[in-house]
Amino acid sequence: MLWPSCPLTLVTAVFQAIPLAVTMGAALFLGESVGWRRWAAILVGLAGVLIIIRPGAEGFEPASLLALVSVVGLGARDLFTRRIPQDLDTMQLSAWGFVAVALIGTVQLLSTGGALIPQGAEWWFLGGALGAGLAAYWWLTEATRVGELSVIMPFRYTRLLFALVIGTLAFGERPDAWTIVGSALVVASGIYTVLRERARARAARRAALPDAPPAR
Repeated sequence: MLWPSCPLTLVTAVFQAIPLAVTMGAALFLGESVGWRRWAAILVGLAGVLIIIRPGAEGFEPASLLALVSVVGLGARDLFTRRIPQDLDTMQLSAWGFVAVALIGTVQLLSTGGALIPQGAEWWFLGGALGAGLAAYWWLTEATRVGELSVIMPFRYTRLLFALVIGTLAFGERPDAWTIVGSALVVASGIYTVLRERARARAARRAALPDAPPAR
């Protein structure tokens, strides 16, 4: 059974909850200490997600539930990526990620009636999408492995701006007021969570430093 398509802007807005999913996963499954402020921000962000997808309302898009499931999966991916040994090459890790996507795509094709053979310029579009996706996945994987999540995560919110522009110009989408309000809550809570995590990390580093010698 095929689900109806979901607006690009709505799906991207739900994706902005990934940093919150990472923080919640680190607390629940990795034993990371998360204070009440960040838990409050997570709850606000989840409320924003509910406002965006509006289950039970007239404008509810069933496909948005798939986007919500993907948030859980992408959040888990980020957590696991941080804990993969550094001697495993990033290109190899990215390749395995694409193999997993290909396998899942094959299963989807079998359940939806098979694939269509690209024609003419469609090959160029397909190749461009594949090349850009592979390069972006490599950069994201490398950044996640060597950088601080508190620095990397805010850049993901630019995805919403790109989605708004592309959705409006290419697909004629017009996000409603509820989607905008929910997106603002998700982004604001995510940014607060990231900044709070960064402040706690700085405080922990300062506490670990030995006392400075007295001035002479």
